[in-house]
Amino acid sequence: MFKKTILSCAVAATLVPVSLPVVADDPTLYGRVRLGILVSDVDNGDTTSDLANVSSRFGIKGSEDLGNGLEAVYRYEFAVDADQGNLSSAGSRERQRKSYVALQGGFGRLTLGTEDSAVDVASGYIDPTEDIGDNINPFSGRVDNLVQYSFATDSVEAIFGAQVDGDDRASDGVDAYYASFQYFTGGLTAGVFYEHNGDRDAVVEEGEVVEEAEDEIDRIGAGLAYEFGQFRIGALYAQEDDGSEEDYTGYGVSLEYAPSDNTSVGIVYQVAEDDDDPSVDADYTVLTGKYSLSARTSLFAEYLHTNFTSDEENDSDDLLIGLRHDF
Repeated sequence: MFKKTILSCAVAATLVPVSLPVVADDPTLYGRVRLGILVSDVDNGDTTSDLANVSSRFGIKGSEDLGNGLEAVYRYEFAVDADQGNLSSAGSRERQRKSYVALQGGFGRLTLGTEDSAVDVASGYIDPTEDIGDNINPFSGRVDNLVQYSFATDSVEAIFGAQVDGDDRASDGVDAYYASFQYFTGGLTAGVFYEHNGDRDAVVEEGEVVEEAEDEIDRIGAGLAYEFGQFRIGALYAQEDDGSEEDYTGYGVSLEYAPSDNTSVGIVYQVAEDDDDPSVDADYTVLTGKYSLSARTSLFAEYLHTNFTSDEENDSDDLLIGLRHDF
């Protein structure tokens, strides 16, 4: 699915015209449609059913060979509300997804734009479907105004990035920086990450504080995954220090079993501990199943039980059964 694309290459206008080499393929249009029936049951509440859109998207991507081992790469991706047939609402954080241009070669890769942060390298360790989301690493996600450098070999990958947003309330320069490192050997993958976010000033409008000031935040995490035969196990630990006495901690384990090439089942158990926020202080149990009808189309089922530590929050059960197609 990762084909290359085309970018126009300039022709040098000199006394003796010289054509620069162009080695490019057609741009690749790609996407995913993922829809399911979501049944949600909240303690002391109603049971609801809905046709749910989950991470549907479309985009265009590609690259151009610049010669001498150098390549230009680009991607422009949008989220789609497939259940309603339109782009995600303007206020949705998911509306704009990956959007970047990069140069890569023997030196590594330099990326500018909006891309997954280095923190995401650990998020997939305990998610057997890559679709559920990560309950215990809530600060993973895409970063905008990003300058990122990465380097990879067959056995290691290192990522270093910084968010540079002069319009943001955090600072006039670098708002955040992070790093991650992964090691691969045989069926084992292990990784660590670190992220630092600068303090943020309060937002005041017409004399009223509409967003409180925030202290500096440091985040660390480590994870591993190991594949052997038809099994895959994973583990993840994540911690956030926001300067208070009540730090956030999350950890989890997973087990996936694939009895055939087109069938897999999995179980994930996660715990989030945060005395500052009872809405996320809980343990989560996830059951998953997937049956591939083809290389691009699959049926899936996911069950999530959320057990909150606080009596102020209501436990919940969510069942999602649906169809996914990649193109």
